[in-house]
Amino acid sequence: MRVLASSSKDNLIPKTPYMAIVGDSYAKGNGDWFLEVDKSELPPPPYQAAHLLHEIFNVDVLPIGRAGGDFLRTYTSDLPNQIDYINSMWLYSMPEPDMILFYYYAGNDFEDIIHRMGRNAYGSYDKDKLYDEKYFQGWIDKFSENDRTYFPLVNFTSVAYIGKVTADYLDKAKDSVVANFGDTTAVPDKVDWSKVNVVEFNGHPTQVGKPMQNFSLGLTDEEFKFGFYMLDQSLAYVCKKYPHAKKALVYIPSMMDCYTFVSPLVMSEKTVTAAECRENELYMEKEVGNIAEKHGLLYIDTSPGLRKEAKKGFLHGPMDFAHLNKKGYHIFADIIAHKLLQAGWFTKMNKVSYLDENK
Repeated sequence: MRVLASSSKDNLIPKTPYMAIVGDSYAKGNGDWFLEVDKSELPPPPYQAAHLLHEIFNVDVLPIGRAGGDFLRTYTSDLPNQIDYINSMWLYSMPEPDMILFYYYAGNDFEDIIHRMGRNAYGSYDKDKLYDEKYFQGWIDKFSENDRTYFPLVNFTSVAYIGKVTADYLDKAKDSVVANFGDTTAVPDKVDWSKVNVVEFNGHPTQVGKPMQNFSLGLTDEEFKFGFYMLDQSLAYVCKKYPHAKKALVYIPSMMDCYTFVSPLVMSEKTVTAAECRENELYMEKEVGNIAEKHGLLYIDTSPGLRKEAKKGFLHGPMDFAHLNKKGYHIFADIIAHKLLQAGWFTKMNKVSYLDENK
């Protein structure tokens, strides 16, 4: 029900045509902009891309985000179950979204899904049949059904509901640590920050002075294979469930991959050369793009646009360096808006874009 309280729409129940945004804490709107706004103001002021897209295109935008969430759960469970739950209440009737943006965050999405599937957090599965797509689609269907935190047509507090919410809370407690970059990164006692994580702004070197989130740097080839397969299967499931909606996969680069390094080394979960970091990112951008193409999705890679603007200054932090700040979200939303316009999802923008306004 909390999604109906979102201020990125004009109507309590989204009016068609409306857009849903699905993903992790980026879809939820975490970041410095959220930390800075007045929480007591009603309606809540803008603090993320969903608000900006609502203003740009004058359509209701429904963000369905889960902090620390992975794409298996957010795409295949959170999206349909939120809609089904609202429709299970006799007061409301909510149509399926006309447009869906699926967020993929390169900073930790693979780490999250590998961690949870590795400990059977979503139920056990036959590892010998993992790459049997027919088997795994059936497994996802059962997972989505079992992941409900409500009983259709019966809206009362239950032991099962309380147990599920408690499990979610404990899972988020772990994930909140992962979400704050650096907290899970072992930092050596002595680091020469003049040689590690030094970025360039307008030709001038700037020391970051701390690790930068990019868990994918530590993944093996087998883990990459697993991560790409899970993304592929999650999208296959949700595309079949919403065949008539326009759909786009939005690639969000890790914080580390937004900046131009002048130091020879970069530090995240592990320390690598700046060249290795960029090679890893380009590989992920390409492979995720191939998956989007396979499923007929519009692919919106925000990396080039964010990198271009990140040459001028930080687009993350300074309080929450794992997420975009106010300027970062404006640029991010602008990139998405222009891609949607080019793809024919909309015929015009209802306001001057941030980038055009700040040339």
